[in-house]
Amino acid sequence: MNTVAVAGTNDYACNDAYTLAGGALAAGETGLWTLTGGSGTITTATSPTSGLTALGAGINTFTWTVTNASCSSTDIVNITEGSYRYVCIKCLSF
Repeated sequence: MNTVAVAGTNDYACNDAYTLAGGALAAGETGLWTLTGGSGTITTATSPTSGLTALGAGINTFTWTVTNASCSSTDIVNITEGSYRYVCIKCLSF
């Protein structure tokens, strides 16, 4: 069975917290989030929809690795925290 990791779509966070949107795991698969750039804390590393806290200002990169008995796959997602140094257009309400 082929395993395909889906980390979700690059997005902006308007503060230092965010919920990831990784693809669901199939039967027999395990998943693990790792921080691969920037800063932040992964609250539940084995959940596709883990929370993030303490995101650093700017781009923070997270890798979702999905593994089954015979193979593994990875995908990355960039979460840009915009409350401090960047204007976060997504967060503005008109």
